[in-house]
Amino acid sequence: MKAIYLHSLSKFLRSPYRMLSLALFVFILHLFLWVIPSSSVLAYGFADLSLLFSTVPFVLMIFIPSLFMNFVVEDFESRKSDWLFSKPLSTIEYWLGHFLSGLTIVLIFLLLSSTSYYSIHSLSSDIGVVDHSQIISSYFGMFLLAVVFSSISAFSGSVSKNQAGAFLLSVLLCYSLFAIPSLFSELAQFSGNGDYLLRYLSLNTHLEILSRGIFELRTLIYFVSLSVLFSFFTVINIKKKLM
Repeated sequence: MKAIYLHSLSKFLRSPYRMLSLALFVFILHLFLWVIPSSSVLAYGFADLSLLFSTVPFVLMIFIPSLFMNFVVEDFESRKSDWLFSKPLSTIEYWLGHFLSGLTIVLIFLLLSSTSYYSIHSLSSDIGVVDHSQIISSYFGMFLLAVVFSSISAFSGSVSKNQAGAFLLSVLLCYSLFAIPSLFSELAQFSGNGDYLLRYLSLNTHLEILSRGIFELRTLIYFVSLSVLFSFFTVINIKKKLM
């Protein structure tokens, strides 16, 4: 597992194109936060990162699938899998090595985005007071969301025959779980207990809870359950490819 992890991580870090893509996503995020008037903190007038945390999920929705779209697909297309699994390497170790390497890169992205935290803190004496606990809770929510999106993207790679298909399926699944249940909950047909259930099934709902600085056990269980579910099916699909 360690060899897979280090190989996958170093492959990303050694690639100028992939490092450029990471820098581009960070640039786009800061562009929304500081430059574009409709989402700019400077235009908003408060020392608040809520605008950042409302933008990050949609950036992750593209960034994470782009990381994992070559998961399994590339190895099986190049027949590298035959060589990999001729070694003392289990399916779980193979999945976990790729998964952790992708998650490490996502953590680097979140770390780079946290420079806005320092900027907001520097401005707070002029435009307001920073709610540190809320920001920390929101970053924790971003991390949990990244774990779920990584699990979904790894699963998409395990069922797709090409990288484009893996990417599109990842984006579709991530968006569906993040936003669609909340959208349907607003329909009159689901008023009553139905709208509550749909909102509970939305990743966005649980992320909003954490962004308010509220830690709930059910929210943690929801994120972990989704990650475990998709990871389980990913391992199953990899085993099927080897048969």
